[in-house]
Amino acid sequence: MEQMRICVTCRVSRNQSELIRLTVDHLSGRVVLNQSSSTSWHGRSAYLCRSQSCLDKACKGTRLKVALSGRMQKNKNIRPAISWPLEPQLIKDMAQLCTEPLKRCENNLRKEARE
Repeated sequence: MEQMRICVTCRVSRNQSELIRLTVDHLSGRVVLNQSSSTSWHGRSAYLCRSQSCLDKACKGTRLKVALSGRMQKNKNIRPAISWPLEPQLIKDMAQLCTEPLKRCENNLRKEARE
């Protein structure tokens, strides 16, 4: 049985293979795409759906950053350092993995149909 993980953005539970995995390299603090089982990175990970809307929300909001940063250190008011914002190439690589199209608002679709 495959392990279930939760998308950081939409909070939907899915099989791990259906999600995009991002990992913080614990040595450098750099966020990397961790899709290959042969070259697995070690560090804190977070998962995203393969939808463009979840990717967009993750890049704009703070949920992904907080999930990758982890808990506050004891007796300190700081989180472990990660490189943020995400690198443009990493965002492009994640967008290529998105298989679900960007969901459009029904109001915008009606407006376009009238024009």
